[in-house]
Amino acid sequence: ELMGVTPKFVNWQVGETNAPKTITLEVKHSEPIHVVGVESSDARLSAKVVTVKDGASYQVVVTPTDTSQPAKGLLRIQSDFPKDKPRLFHALAHVK
Repeated sequence: ELMGVTPKFVNWQVGETNAPKTITLEVKHSEPIHVVGVESSDARLSAKVVTVKDGASYQVVVTPTDTSQPAKGLLRIQSDFPKDKPRLFHALAHVK
């Protein structure tokens, strides 16, 4: 395992406040791995990367733009490791 993703799933109930929720990324590899970006498959679920400790620990902060309707997004977390073919890590976000 190169990186731990906890939790792998965040969710909101329809009508709940759209407060941000956080996914923690912890590097499990002996070499540093940098998280260089995150994309959501659903534009209604925005995500941004926050560096806690460069090369070792990151957070992905996910915020729904609106919780009045269901939404489901795959979060593609982009790394820089290995250099020749960087790995993607995944998490899910739902409004249900």
